[in-house]
Amino acid sequence: MAARVITLSRKRDHITHVMCKLHWLPIHARIVFKCLLLTYKALNGQASVYISELISEYQPNRTLRSSSLHNFQEAPDGTVTYGRGFASAFPRSCKEVALALITESNVTLIDPDGPGNLKPFNVTCTTDGITQVHHDLEPNHHVNGPEDPGSYVRSITYIYTSLEQIVGLIRISADCRQFIEIKCYGSTFHSGIKLHHYWLDRTGMLMSNWGSPTGTNGCGCSLTQECSSPSLSCNCDENDLTWRQDGGWLNDKEHLPVTSVSVSDTGSGTEQAYVTLGTLLCS
Repeated sequence: MAARVITLSRKRDHITHVMCKLHWLPIHARIVFKCLLLTYKALNGQASVYISELISEYQPNRTLRSSSLHNFQEAPDGTVTYGRGFASAFPRSCKEVALALITESNVTLIDPDGPGNLKPFNVTCTTDGITQVHHDLEPNHHVNGPEDPGSYVRSITYIYTSLEQIVGLIRISADCRQFIEIKCYGSTFHSGIKLHHYWLDRTGMLMSNWGSPTGTNGCGCSLTQECSSPSLSCNCDENDLTWRQDGGWLNDKEHLPVTSVSVSDTGSGTEQAYVTLGTLLCS
């Protein structure tokens, strides 16, 4: 109503154009912007003391790759001020953070289920509204020694969040994807009926697709028919002493995120492999 009065707009005029003309944000985006502005002021000594005391940087007990991300200490449940409890407003995803016109990637707290039971958690937001969830396998992992299928399984730990929280994010997102890749030297995917390289989804289900659609037993090169041999579904199945690589994007939301990776056939001579698992990206 105020916007229409100021601009002398008619009742039937579209309010979006009016808001743009006044440089006003939608109500929800205005709330997010206000929360981010207060956080910025609190971290830079420009806010009231009682607000600044509510925010503190998380200090891990040991050095982690994420130590440089400047994550925040999670506030205790049931915060009370002047004898009254209050609820905190967090964006549900980085898409809402982007509406607040953030101009650089940043770490922020999101709360995908809003007033639900899941606690807010830290993610990295890009300027175009992509939510990034990091893990402890970044950037890659070297495997040398395990020979038999399943003899080496590396569990993935997602930083500052639980699997339940990640699933909550996936459910409200239109699209989620995760990149997976293996660089192999004399290490094959398939040896007869044996499967040497696979990953586990969020329910613990064994998955054999590395960049190919769910339910297939192959790699990304099989989609474009660019594998090293037309008869192979993965480049690593050449199983020669030449560095080769396989992988691609996993985008089936029902199976994300990746929770474990298993690599073998690296026990003889110079056989080895490097596994890369990208951050979980949701938009």
